[in-house]
Amino acid sequence: MKWQDKRVLVTGAGGFIGSHLVDELLGKGADVTAFVHYNARNDWGMLEVQYDANTPHLTVIAGDVTDSLFVKKPSAKKSTCSISPHSSASPIPMWHRNPMSIPISKAHSM
Repeated sequence: MKWQDKRVLVTGAGGFIGSHLVDELLGKGADVTAFVHYNARNDWGMLEVQYDANTPHLTVIAGDVTDSLFVKKPSAKKSTCSISPHSSASPIPMWHRNPMSIPISKAHSM
């Protein structure tokens, strides 16, 4: 598939897999919107190692994929996304406390 100028939405972009996916997509010329999980430091996770707010073809949005308002806002702006891979993962302890939280978060992000 040719990625040049394709709009791609990547969830979990601040993590290990998501950040590498963003690297590959940007390297192939895609226009990437990267969802990162909001944290108190307001950082971008692993994306901060290579990118900043001035990186061409990259828009980073911090929030929570289980929050429908967060998901709808950038999704509406980028409604013509070619592909939306979901690379975010929930921590294991969360799964043990609330087994339904993982399937729900995955379903809400689609």
